Amino acid sequence: MTMVEIAKRNDVSERTIYRYKAYYDQMKKNNELKEPDFTGENEFMNKEK
Repeated sequence: MTMVEIAKRNDVSERTIYRYKAYYDQMKKNNELKEPDFTGENEFMNKEK
């Protein structure tokens, strides 16, 4: 799916889509994105009480 199609589908401007993509790419470049946790556990469950 192209960026233009995503913009039309979500009823937002193309500029908004490209701005979000730039933000995502920067986060990915800086390794600030976390991998999804599909184990059913998260950091809050693993903390000691």
